[in-house]
Amino acid sequence: MRPTNIKPTQDCVNSHLYYGVRVGDERHLVRSDHTVFSPADWIHEGLHRVSSWIPTSDFSQDGLSDYMTGKDVPAAAVYQMVRQYVRPRVVLIPDSYYTLVALWVLGTYLYRLFRTYPYLWVHGLHPRCGKTLLLETVQPLVFSGVFCVDLHGGTLRGLADSGVTLLIDDWQELRSARLSRAVLTSGFRDGLVVPSWEPAVDGFALRRYTTYSPKVIVGCHAARETLWDIALPIGMVRKEPTETISREGLRVHARDRTSLITDGLYIFGLNYAGVIAERYPQARYGWSLKGARDRERDLWQPLFVLAQLVDQEQGSERVTEALLELR
Repeated sequence: MRPTNIKPTQDCVNSHLYYGVRVGDERHLVRSDHTVFSPADWIHEGLHRVSSWIPTSDFSQDGLSDYMTGKDVPAAAVYQMVRQYVRPRVVLIPDSYYTLVALWVLGTYLYRLFRTYPYLWVHGLHPRCGKTLLLETVQPLVFSGVFCVDLHGGTLRGLADSGVTLLIDDWQELRSARLSRAVLTSGFRDGLVVPSWEPAVDGFALRRYTTYSPKVIVGCHAARETLWDIALPIGMVRKEPTETISREGLRVHARDRTSLITDGLYIFGLNYAGVIAERYPQARYGWSLKGARDRERDLWQPLFVLAQLVDQEQGSERVTEALLELR
């Protein structure tokens, strides 16, 4: 039997969601049926690791133990935790942007279930309007978040191939960077690759770099022109001098301060993977999306699935309505 290729960060194989986790000094896989596989177990399961770089997992040992003993983290609860973390730390207008950001963060823990996953394009008319601050705020929350500045070329290709969430600040000159352009214009959709002939023991071998991974991008207007139909925009404005924001949890030891939230996000992803995979093809849309083109529907579909799930648990339609305000 041929082994099944699997990314050791996050992957979906045979309707099961997998995350890479650290158990002691070893890299294990946890599956959405409460099973943990050691490296030796991978072989018996017919799994073959395909990524060249494995980031550190943010799923703590306590969080993994909670999942294995059956802890439940409702979608509505983890959505509120993320939203309440972001809201006091960055100014977003309109208020529905907080809903978009919170749902997008949740979706990074499930993106391998979806055919497409939208980028977030963070922009503003003025400097010092909070664009970088937004990236700093969500970096410890998103799935395996890597914060980069002006990322290009082979480094961008390798990071996208690893399956991490990329938060790219100060993006410039996308038009003239062919490799970067290829990675970004294809990386919102599952299944696309950037091929490369690379040295091997017996000459050269064809390496296929996958480009699909969640991405938040801050950059110049020219890059926005390239990405306009695969990214959801977030327009930033300067806060008023009288407005205050919380700095707690930013930069130093941010991961330590958000570990309860990230553990909840991992558990949410594992517990809800089956439900969301079933609902994803059946997502229903509000009236304002009925005239949308296929690309736009594809981008919004994962977020509407999550919004409707949260609304169902909260007994309202407020989250879905907030998304519709942004369309």
